[in-house]
Parts: sequence; C-alpha cells; structure tokens
Amino acid sequence: MFGEGHSPDPTQIDRGLGETWETQAVALKRYAAMGGLHSPLDAVFEIDAKRKLVPGEIARIDVDLPKAMYHHGWWKPERPLTPVGAQMNVAYALSVAILDGVAMVHQFSPQRIDQDDVWRLIPKVTAHHDLELDKGGRGAEFAARVTIHFTDGAKLESFRPTSRTICEPMSEAEVVSKFRLLTGDLGMRDRQQAIIDCVLGLESLDDVSTLPKLLAPEVGSTFR
Repeated sequence: MFGEGHSPDPTQIDRGLGETWETQAVALKRYAAMGGLHSPLDAVFEIDAKRKLVPGEIARIDVDLPKAMYHHGWWKPERPLTPVGAQMNVAYALSVAILDGVAMVHQFSPQRIDQDDVWRLIPKVTAHHDLELDKGGRGAEFAARVTIHFTDGAKLESFRPTSRTICEPMSEAEVVSKFRLLTGDLGMRDRQQAIIDCVLGLESLDDVSTLPKLLAPEVGSTFR
C-alpha cells in the first residue's frame, strides 16, 4: 500500500477481502536478509558454483537493481554498522556471503559485522539502478544482475529475474533444516524434534495447547 516504487493506493486495504488469502502466498526466506537482497545473493552463490570465489581474486562486483531495491538496499556502508543495517545493505550481504558461503543469522551478528575481512571486501561492491529492470511484471521488483570481475581479467555474470525465495518455495525438508539451524544455539535442542513433530502434525493434535507449551520456555540470545 505504501511501499516504494508506486503511488499509494488505499483501495488495496480491502481489495479481495474474503476472496484472496495472502497466507497462501507467504514465502519463507532462504537468507537472513531483506527480501530485495535475495536475488543478488542467489546470483553470487550461482557464480560461486561455477568458480570458487576467493576475495583476493576479485577486482570488483557490480550489482544491477530495479529502482525500489536500489534505493532500499544501496548506500556505501560505514562502521559501525548495525545488524539491521547489515541485513539491508547489498554490499555487506554479498561480501559476507562470499566469505562464509552462507547468509544466515550468524553472518549478521555484531561480532561478524565488525570483522576486518568483510570490510576489505565491501569496497569492491557497487550497486547501480538499471532502468531496464523496472519494466518487468510481478516479482520483477526483486530482479538483480551480479557481475564479478576477477583480477585475472575474467568476468562472470548471473541474472536473476526474481529470487528463489519467490519462484522456488522452500520444501518441507528445507524448512525443517532451517529451523534446526536457527534454533540450534538457543538452548532448545531437547525440544526441537517435538516442536517439528507438533507443527507438521498440527491438524491431528488432540490439544493444540501442546505447541505453545513447547514454545513457552525461555531460550538463549541469538547474538552472543
């Protein structure tokens, strides 16, 4: 309704009320970053599968984005950078993903954000607004093109018309795996499987209060 990239339209408040069920369109994020950064991250991992990305071999990284994602996710990051800022910034997200091979919660922790290896790679990333990417249809607002230039003169490019989060919803097994990963350090390993079984078998539970009882105990901090 009030998002960037279009004129505010109050009629969207009740459009499709009782007919369109948005829960059926909910996408679970593959990465612990702003949704608009998922396509650039997909592209980086795709390039990494073709040629293992080594920071010292990278000369520069160009990221082409549509208007809304460019204005939402691009500015030159400076220290100190908060976890929320890191999750919103394309230069940080791509840099830490290249270094760690993943882009999950720990990649956006205060301790990881402040490490020098990330800040040596960040200046090599520059984002650009590509007007052509503004012309796509539904889902195109998440398009991205990543081009990595190497010090040996080689260049690899990956274009993503939208993110895998949107076009390839996570399978049940992937969701369970992500849950285990995200909760593994929170002091709830003894309850993980019980929670998984409860959620996957929710429709057959005799008493749904079983689930909140499993979720109620205190857990540790995500960032230590």
